[in-house]
Amino acid sequence: SCLWHYSILYSLLFLFYSTKRAQDLMNALFQVIHQEGSRKGEVDNIHKVPAFIGCQNGVEVFFSSQKEPKVAKVHAKIDWVHGKWILEDLDSPTGLIVDGKPVAIAILKEKTTVQLGEGGPVLEIQILASPQKEIDSLEGMQKERMPISAKEKRPSSSFSNDEFAMMQDILKSLSWRIKLLYSFVFLLLCLLLGVTYFQLPFLSYQKKQDISRTTLKNLKAYFQKQLQKRKELQRRYEEEIQKLKKELDRLQKRKGENGKIASLENRLSLLAREIQLGENLSHSFKKIQKEYEKATLFIYMEMNLFDPKTGKVQRIDSFGTGFFLTSTGILVTNKHVIQPWKFAAFAQNMGRLGLVPLPDTQRIALWRSGTPFMTKDGHLDYSKGYNNFHLMNLQVLKTAPDSLKQFTAQERGQKYTYWAHLPDNHDLALLKVQSNNPLPFVKLGSSQKLEKLDPIMVLGYPRGMDIMERGIVQASPTLGTIRKVEDTIYVSASIIPGNSGGPLFSSDGKVVGICTRVYQGTETLGVCIKSRYIWQLLPPKIRKLPQFKDFLSR
Repeated sequence: SCLWHYSILYSLLFLFYSTKRAQDLMNALFQVIHQEGSRKGEVDNIHKVPAFIGCQNGVEVFFSSQKEPKVAKVHAKIDWVHGKWILEDLDSPTGLIVDGKPVAIAILKEKTTVQLGEGGPVLEIQILASPQKEIDSLEGMQKERMPISAKEKRPSSSFSNDEFAMMQDILKSLSWRIKLLYSFVFLLLCLLLGVTYFQLPFLSYQKKQDISRTTLKNLKAYFQKQLQKRKELQRRYEEEIQKLKKELDRLQKRKGENGKIASLENRLSLLAREIQLGENLSHSFKKIQKEYEKATLFIYMEMNLFDPKTGKVQRIDSFGTGFFLTSTGILVTNKHVIQPWKFAAFAQNMGRLGLVPLPDTQRIALWRSGTPFMTKDGHLDYSKGYNNFHLMNLQVLKTAPDSLKQFTAQERGQKYTYWAHLPDNHDLALLKVQSNNPLPFVKLGSSQKLEKLDPIMVLGYPRGMDIMERGIVQASPTLGTIRKVEDTIYVSASIIPGNSGGPLFSSDGKVVGICTRVYQGTETLGVCIKSRYIWQLLPPKIRKLPQFKDFLSR
């Protein structure tokens, strides 16, 4: 519908323009057709005389002075003179060339070719009619004159009187018809523009509706297609998941079989490594045991207890291990080895019986490994080794501070109290022996680098004299590993009575702790005091000796 309206509009506009061109052409006296030059192909319809040609504004045939330098401001004039069309040069610098000849004035024919100077633009002048005033004068002359015969000469004009009269009638008849046509075309244009103006919003809305429907239809088709693709993709994923589940089940079954084989292989590998490691460690610890066995000592202590109730005296004894820290005879052991009455096992029994210790009666004897300690008649040989009562070559140098606590117990309905030493890192004692020769000693090392499962060796005298055959002191080694390292060291080695106070060796041959006790209720979880507590108990001068360099660097 809109296209139809626009087609009619364009047709009417073309008709209006063509009609105007026709009227313009019919009213023109002559045409100037530009054949060569800057205005080639253009046409000037001239309606009045005289008509001027040039580059000055206001002339009928105008040229640009920049594009046509050969044309003067007012180059020539066309005029109707005495019934003739005259072309006259107005003293232009380049002159006129008519039909190939330079002229100053020329009579124009029905078609005349004119060039404005040499190399200037070329014009073709076509005569269409004579001026209106000339036609009117000819009409008056025709009324006054007598009719002339056909044999007489025609007037000087190019048209006869009858022809001029006929042309006048034609022009008059066409004038009102052209005006009527103009009015009709104008009314049609107004009507068409009004209809188009009022229909445009509706057409625009309808077009938008059509576009919206098309867009919605396309979107619906697109989303349906995407939904179909999504369903297809989901179906493929579900199939793939099912395949993967089946494959996973198969691999898990196979993994179970392979896992058993791998587990057996790992166990065999670990056993082989443990055997190899055990052999290597055994060889290493054998070397350590041989090197430092002479630095360990078997310690025996005895003392009297007084019973106030009966007035009698009882004797108690204890035994353990010690080891030299210096070549000058300083050694370390547990405090409970030489002062057992301060610790729970003895203190509770003494409290229950009401016994009182007599420290002045204490006797301590030491024998180095490899030394005879029994006489032939089965008594202890105090003439060998070190003691504080016979050879007088032994003294208690220092003990760690007491950390006693009062306990209450009950037996057979009777309550009693006693004081006992807490099982802490203060269970240490330093002794000093006199010797004319340098003594073998161990190297004290730091326990900071110890980790779980590190191999260790305990060297001491378990069960004391009970397992010493032939009456000679012999140290007994025990191998194990570190269980954990906290403020104290826990080891998986048997520490039984007699091992207390013995050295705890690491695989590099250094003493990293001192064996103290076994964890209550077990025989294979030993408790050891760290070596730094031993170093802290030493006198300041002794701490600076080279064998304690691991502690001096901290």
